[in-house]
Amino acid sequence: MPPDSSHSPVFQVIQGRCICQHNTAGDTCERCAKGYYGNALKRTPDDCQPCPCPNGGACIQLPDDTVVCLECPKGYAGPRCELCTDGFFGDPKGRHGPPRPCERCDCNGNIDPNAVANCNRTTGECLKCIYNTGGFYCDQCLSGFYGDALALPKGDCRPCHCNAYGTVSERYGPPVCDQVTGQCQCKPHVIGLKCDQCEEGFWNITSGVGCEPCSCDSIGALNGTCDVRSGQCFCHVGVTGRKCDMCEPFHYGFSREGCKPCDCDPVGSVSLQCDATGQCPCRENVEGRRCDRCRENTYDKQKGCRDCPACYNLVLDSVSIHRERLAELERLLADIVSNPTVLNDEDFEETLRTVMSQVEQLWNDAREAARSGEVQFPQPLIVGRHPPPVVLLHWSSSDLIFPADLPKYMSSGNVEPSCIYCKAHSHCYLKCLEICL
Repeated sequence: MPPDSSHSPVFQVIQGRCICQHNTAGDTCERCAKGYYGNALKRTPDDCQPCPCPNGGACIQLPDDTVVCLECPKGYAGPRCELCTDGFFGDPKGRHGPPRPCERCDCNGNIDPNAVANCNRTTGECLKCIYNTGGFYCDQCLSGFYGDALALPKGDCRPCHCNAYGTVSERYGPPVCDQVTGQCQCKPHVIGLKCDQCEEGFWNITSGVGCEPCSCDSIGALNGTCDVRSGQCFCHVGVTGRKCDMCEPFHYGFSREGCKPCDCDPVGSVSLQCDATGQCPCRENVEGRRCDRCRENTYDKQKGCRDCPACYNLVLDSVSIHRERLAELERLLADIVSNPTVLNDEDFEETLRTVMSQVEQLWNDAREAARSGEVQFPQPLIVGRHPPPVVLLHWSSSDLIFPADLPKYMSSGNVEPSCIYCKAHSHCYLKCLEICL
C-alpha cells in the first residue's frame, strides 16, 4: 500500500513504516493515534481529534458519531468517563460546581461491601449504613443507640433502653440517649443511666411529668423518703396517712415520737377513739382520761356508775372538809418554799412552832373526824433532825383504808369485804371508796 503522503512526508523503505504526524498512527498513518479519534483517511491535518477522556485515555467514535471512552480510570464511568462508578463519588465535569475527581466513598467500614449504591456518587454521603450506625460517613450511632461507631470489631452501637416514663420523649421515634455515654435525657427529679429511678425524696415515675415529691410530714415521718411506687412515707409508731400526717385510729398525741394509744376503757367509754389530748369520751358518771373510774359519789362502773347510798354523804362531807384543810396546808408550805424570808433564830423558831402546832391540830381534827366517819388516815411521816421536826403529810383518796373494827360487823352478812360499813345506817353499805371518791 502506498504511503499516505498527506500525513507522512517521509517513508522508511527499509522498515516499511511511515513517520506519522497529525495525531495519526499505523504503518501508513491510516488511523488515529491512541487518545485521538476520527477518520485519518480523509488526509487533512484535523482528521484525528483528542479523545474527551481523562488522562488521555483511548476512545472510539461510533457510527452515529458518538465518542465513547474505552479506558476510564478506576472510579470513573460513563461514555466519556464523566460519571463516578459505584462506590466512588465526585463531579468530573463540574455539573454541580467546580470539577471534582472521583474518590472512593468513606463509610468507615459500616456498609456491606457487596451491596450496590452504598453512597451518593456526587456528594459521597453514605446511604446504607449497617451495625446501627448513621451519619454522613456512618461515623455515629443511630438515634436510640449509643457506643463507638468506629470501634473494631464493628457492632458497638447498642440500644439505649431508656425508660419511657422517665425520659424526655422525642417528637418522632423512641427516646434517645447520649450516643457516647448512653445517658438518657431524664425528666425532672428522675435519675439513672436509663432514667428509671426517682431522686431520693421523690416518687411516681409513671406520672408522665417526672417524679413527684414525697412531701412527708417532718414530724410524723421517720425521714423524707417514701415508697417509689405508692408514695407512702415511713411513719413513726402510731402514725398513718400517705404523708404520715395523722395518728392511727384509736391513737393520739401526734409528735416526733409517734402517737400514743388511746387505750380507752371499753366499759366506761362511749367510743374507743379519744380526742387530740388523749381524753376518751366517757359515759355518764364516768371520768378519767381512759374513762376507767366512776365519778365521785357513784360506784359500780359495770352497771353504769350508780349513785352511792345516802349514808355515804356522812363520809363524803368529812372527806371534803379534810381535803380543803390539806389544800390549805399545801398552799402554806408552797408559800414558804417560794417566798422564803430571812429571820433571826428566835423568829424562825417561833414561826416553826406555830406551823407545827397548826399541823398537829389539823392532824388531830382529821383523825377525830375519821373516827366519827369510820375512816382511818395514814400516820404523818416525820423526817429530819430534832429539833425541830419537819412534818410531811401524804394524803389522797387512794390512801383511805377500812376501819379497824369492820370485822365485827361482817358477821351480820350484810356487808362485803370490799365495802366500808356505815354505823349510822346499819342497813346500807358503800362500795370501795377508791371508786366512789
